[in-house]
Amino acid sequence: MRNLTTLAVDAFAQSEGWHAVAPDTEARDAVYVARAIHGQDTSLVRLTLARLTHTAHEELASLAVVAAPPVLDVAHELVLFQLLSDGGEAVGNAPALCVITAGGDIVLVPLDTPRADIVGSVEQGVLAAQWSPDEDVLVLVTAPGPAAPARLLLMTRDFDILHEAPLATDEFGEDAPVNVGWGSKATQFHGSEGKQAAAAAAQAPPSDPRGPLVPDDDLLPRVGWRADGAYFVVSAVEHDASGAHRVLRTYTRTGTLSATSDPTVRGVSQCLAVRPVGNLIATTQRAGRAPDGREWAPGREGRHDVVFFERNGLRHGEFSLREEHGAAPRGDVGTLPEWRTPHTVQSLAWNADGSVLAVHLVRSAHTHVVQLWTTRNYHWYLKQELVYTDLVGLRWHPEEPLWLYVVRDSGIERRVYIVTTHASHGAPPHDAACVAVVDGSALLLTPFRRQNVPPPMCAQCVVDAPAFSAPSETPATPVHLAWDTVGDGETTCDYLAVLYSGAVHVWRLAYGALGARRPWTTERVATLPAPPDALQVALAVRGADAFDVAFVCPDAVHVGGRTERVPRGVRAVHTARASKAFVVAHPDGRVAVGADEVVLPAFCANLVVFRHGERDVVLGLAADGRLMLPGRTLAKDATSFAVTHRLVVWTTWTHEARFLSLAALTDDAETLELGRRVERGSTIVVAVPSAMSLVLQMPRGNLETICPRPMVLDVVRDLLDRRAYGDALRISRAHRVDLNLLHDHAPAAFLADVPQLLAQVDQVDHLNLLLSSMRNEDVTQSLYRPMRVTPRAAWDVQGKVSRVCDAFLDALRVDERRYLTAILTAHVRKSPPDYENALRVLVRHQATDAALADEACKYLIFLADAEQLFRVALGMYDFSLALLLAQHSQKDPREYVAFLRELRAKTPEAYQRFCVDDHLGRHTKALHSLVRVEGRADEALAYMVEHKLYREALDAYANDAARQRQVYAHFGAYLAAHQRVGEAASAYLLAHEPRKAIDAFREADRWEEALGVACTQRLPPAELRALAQALVEQLSACERFESAARVCLDHLGDVEQGVALLCSAHALPEAVRQSALHGRTDLVETHVAPAALEAHAAALEEADAIEAQLAQQTRRLAELDAKRDEAPAQYYPDDAPGLEHIDMQSDTLSQLTQFTRYTAAPSVAESMSTLSLGTRATARSKAKQKKEQKKKLTGKKGSIYEESYLLDSVQKLLTTRLGALQRTAGALLPMLLTLGATHRHAARTLQTRVLALEAQAHAAADSLGARATAHAERKQQAEHELVAAVAQLAHAPGEASAAQALAALYASRAATRIPTAARPEVAAERWKLHLLDTPQAP
Repeated sequence: MRNLTTLAVDAFAQSEGWHAVAPDTEARDAVYVARAIHGQDTSLVRLTLARLTHTAHEELASLAVVAAPPVLDVAHELVLFQLLSDGGEAVGNAPALCVITAGGDIVLVPLDTPRADIVGSVEQGVLAAQWSPDEDVLVLVTAPGPAAPARLLLMTRDFDILHEAPLATDEFGEDAPVNVGWGSKATQFHGSEGKQAAAAAAQAPPSDPRGPLVPDDDLLPRVGWRADGAYFVVSAVEHDASGAHRVLRTYTRTGTLSATSDPTVRGVSQCLAVRPVGNLIATTQRAGRAPDGREWAPGREGRHDVVFFERNGLRHGEFSLREEHGAAPRGDVGTLPEWRTPHTVQSLAWNADGSVLAVHLVRSAHTHVVQLWTTRNYHWYLKQELVYTDLVGLRWHPEEPLWLYVVRDSGIERRVYIVTTHASHGAPPHDAACVAVVDGSALLLTPFRRQNVPPPMCAQCVVDAPAFSAPSETPATPVHLAWDTVGDGETTCDYLAVLYSGAVHVWRLAYGALGARRPWTTERVATLPAPPDALQVALAVRGADAFDVAFVCPDAVHVGGRTERVPRGVRAVHTARASKAFVVAHPDGRVAVGADEVVLPAFCANLVVFRHGERDVVLGLAADGRLMLPGRTLAKDATSFAVTHRLVVWTTWTHEARFLSLAALTDDAETLELGRRVERGSTIVVAVPSAMSLVLQMPRGNLETICPRPMVLDVVRDLLDRRAYGDALRISRAHRVDLNLLHDHAPAAFLADVPQLLAQVDQVDHLNLLLSSMRNEDVTQSLYRPMRVTPRAAWDVQGKVSRVCDAFLDALRVDERRYLTAILTAHVRKSPPDYENALRVLVRHQATDAALADEACKYLIFLADAEQLFRVALGMYDFSLALLLAQHSQKDPREYVAFLRELRAKTPEAYQRFCVDDHLGRHTKALHSLVRVEGRADEALAYMVEHKLYREALDAYANDAARQRQVYAHFGAYLAAHQRVGEAASAYLLAHEPRKAIDAFREADRWEEALGVACTQRLPPAELRALAQALVEQLSACERFESAARVCLDHLGDVEQGVALLCSAHALPEAVRQSALHGRTDLVETHVAPAALEAHAAALEEADAIEAQLAQQTRRLAELDAKRDEAPAQYYPDDAPGLEHIDMQSDTLSQLTQFTRYTAAPSVAESMSTLSLGTRATARSKAKQKKEQKKKLTGKKGSIYEESYLLDSVQKLLTTRLGALQRTAGALLPMLLTLGATHRHAARTLQTRVLALEAQAHAAADSLGARATAHAERKQQAEHELVAAVAQLAHAPGEASAAQALAALYASRAATRIPTAARPEVAAERWKLHLLDTPQAP
């Protein structure tokens, strides 16, 4: 579906009169040329070599060489002219030009020191020569001598002979076909007539299977190499008893004959071209008869084919040249007169990648034609036809596939081509997407909006050409094509401009309404003048039969009737899609859009100028794969692209199709780039947005039409915006789009437009599908995120399905009979499913239309589980409905019939419902039903206990106080059994069972409520005293001494035991108060005073413990500081917590030092935690982490966590424990002060001890604060030293500076790893008793 477009025709300075050209592979704009001119001495030839550019001429060498012997009829003395990247030892392995003349001289000209040397000669002369692609082997075919036949020579790069053999041979070669055992044809059965025919054939004179030589043949051999250098082919004329024949032979690299061409292929000419990929050997074949009556090849008279051979010599396809009317395509539109042009084929040439075959024809003495052919799907297309009067030869660039060098007598020109697709580009709904393919005088048209026709077929073939003189002339081939589209309402017309030399034909394709699928009309509506040398054309339709065209010529641009002379170079002309302005792309990246101009980073032959917003946007694809905007590159690996009204689509070298919103090209909105895989090597032919299709062409030529999800979603969203729900649903079904998009695109609008949706959708099944697809998910935020992210109002996703079903149920009631299945679907799809209402709908129709109810029942069972529906029907207490559902399900009648009969037999109705609900597991409803049954109260209570329905039973017996008390009693027993005795006590109280309540309160340690209930219920004094005594023992055992003391004092009257319990609780002031209150002051001396001294001793003991721990931990911190300063690298122990997440350590990790394991290594190790393998490895990791966490909490001595643990421990010691000691002293000191001299001395001792401890705590805090400040300064100094060392290393690299930087790095890491903590806080409780202060000395 592609054509060849000429981008430039470049001329070289002083290039007249040269005979051969060799492109300079190092300089893109230079060539090497050669010519051989005969002088007065006919035995010598003057050979001249030069280097040409567009502006300069440099002669490299000139020398005399031996001319070809007169017996050799050669057209040119130059047999081979080639640029070698390595000229061999003769020129010091430098690049050199190699020239081989027909006289046999081999000339090398090194490029570094241009000096021509004849490095060898072949006395017989040389008829053909060719270097291998790797330039290691040279093949020569020598001229035949008087006594010696032509020979085949193989030489090395240094011109040493590798192989020599006669060219003519009777052998087929090593790859001769193998006889599979069918025997000789003479021995096979042929019948009586067959035997006679075989005998007659045996007696007939020998035939000539290869046929005579064609008139094109110049009798000279040809040599061609395969691209990999493994084989080469020689085409030569050989003589036998029947005459002269052209034979093709394939040789290996070493000169071994591999195969010979099929002898039954007649009429082969001298042309030879081996395709670079190596699968085809091209030559030509004539059909018809020679003047002597012998047949060249069977076929139509005047037919001339390019035929292909395989390496094994067998024929493999062909195509006919268009030199007679029988070979041209037949047109659906237009006719041409018959023609047959006399001609000869001079040569064939493949381009570098084998995609284009150049055919050089001569139609008359002064008319040379170069035809460029391409192939797709085994069909050959004539794409370009160049006509010259002075053509000498042609040559493709060895590296640039589409650069063709043409050697003419008047000069050498370089033609630069590009492969393009010519497709119409109307915006929806006028996007016919018609693609035009050039095939000689035929235009193959396919509008992909209407139909997809695989090439080489087409929807319509238009035969067109400027007037020509038939039958002696051939119709012209178009030079270039251009499209424009005009749309008016629903009517669409495409206009196609066909450029010929000197004229432009404008064709109109009138489709009418593209969606109507009616036949379209094609007619030529205008013929416009064009420059004879025009290379490209652009078309703009300004109105009815008003056309404007623009042209690109080799050295001029014609736009709007104005001609601008420009330097030669690559250019391209296009038409802006919206503004219809002409667009000209210049070699330096400038793009002129009408009167405006933008600049792209590089020249882009493939350009699209489209309107987005209020301005034109230029998007181009460069030859290196960059897809570019002015100042921005979208992709660097693009192979083709297309632009729709909303998307940019391109394919990549990684075989993907990428999609980007046009909004991403012009603003900074957040956009998504989407993509999908495509077949390897696919390129875009055209995008059809209205059909949601993207047409791709595979490398072999066939087409594939895909509907990419972004293009489909773009159409679906557009339909939803226009409230066309029916079309959106149809497209979504066809393309398997999640139907949730219909709601999620605009939830509020969708719910409001449900009646409109019903009017647009005729099939109820489609509604069922839509409802069945609903789920509580916003697909616009997950599956189908819009390419351009825009803010939208939030909505409740969780209730989505129920809202949609409710909206449909409201709208479907207009015709319940028609939409019955949809109504059932809506009920079932609710979240949770509303089976009961669905069954009620079924019941309503069961009485009026049994057949409809049966069908609805089957559908409902299809939607939901039949067993679940059966249970719901039972729950509705409708046994007829349950029977209907069971009959349409897979249930066994022997089971459900008896079961339903048993339920029907239950009486009364309340008990029947109890049985149903109990079977369904609805125990609450079953209990309520059972409560209503007379005489089954005990059964109801047992059912309550069995299913733990206590709260439900309380609700059921709300009006029966006696039954409620029974329920509370059972509830209390249940709570007590489940260790909830406090709640059980309350339940017993409500059940009027106070003794059980007292026991429950006592078990719950709620002594106040237990004694309160006992007193309220007026228990006997003995029982009350026993209860109080038991509570005292229970509370004392729990160390709740103050509560036990209250019970003793309030309920037992035991003052002594109460005071003793208060002293045990350290409530000394309360103990003194109770002693005085009850007149037992003796208890102060016997109980309170000893308890105060015990508390004093405990406080002193706690102060000693705090002091010892503080001293020990501060001393250990000092030891750690000294150890760190003494040997930093040995500071940390062997265990490595930084590697705690790694189960398998490599040798590399094991080489980490102990120092780096606690600095850089942990991050490295954690990043490599993916080495953990399997569940067992993960479990081991978790166990190690748990173990390591335990180490952190214990602060094991010698571990790396010790220092942090010590700092935390000191902080807790100085705040928590010291604060508790201060509060204890503050409560104890006033009591000690009043209990006597001994106690006052103890008080003074305690206050002095605590004050001393506070002083030690402040001193330790100051020391740790200074330590933290020193560490911070050390860290800061290490960082400064590291920065200075790195700067020194950067300024003066060397071993000393590197060592210094490394040492600074280690010091910085060591300082970073030191745990840092601020000065610890010291508890400051108000406790000191000033009465105990020591008096000052007088």
